[in-house]
Amino acid sequence: MNFFHKYSNQITGYLFITPAVLLISLFGIFPVFFGFYMSFHKWKVFKGRFLGFENYNRILGDISSFWIFVLGLLCLIFSYWLWSEFKDKFKNKILLLIVSILILLFALIIINLSWSKMILLGDDDFLKSIIYTFYYSFFTIFYFTSHFLIINCKTKINFITC
Repeated sequence: MNFFHKYSNQITGYLFITPAVLLISLFGIFPVFFGFYMSFHKWKVFKGRFLGFENYNRILGDISSFWIFVLGLLCLIFSYWLWSEFKDKFKNKILLLIVSILILLFALIIINLSWSKMILLGDDDFLKSIIYTFYYSFFTIFYFTSHFLIINCKTKINFITC
């Protein structure tokens, strides 16, 4: 009984968050992992035979091109990290800038070559839909934010001049 008395606030907190954790797990996390599991099988109403990476091969065209694409993305991240982390620590910033730009160019070339191979060999509609999805989920946010800021700046200028 001493244990429950000592930790009653913590136990009460965990009891309060348990329903939320169960709901998030059931409707948020479980479908992701189950969909990943289903992607490795031939799935209709009942589970079929194990396909492995066959579905991914059909969509992406070539698994090795996908991993090269991921390597290119990692090189982009590394180039940014290298510049942002060490630009104030190196005396020769020009050399660091050149190395960062070379890694960036290498990453862009790798991404371009692997993406074009995936488009050539994979499912064209699926891969193009990924482009549209990323465009509408990321770049429209910047467009609407900048449009909002421009309108606000114009109204403030007009307000000040009036």
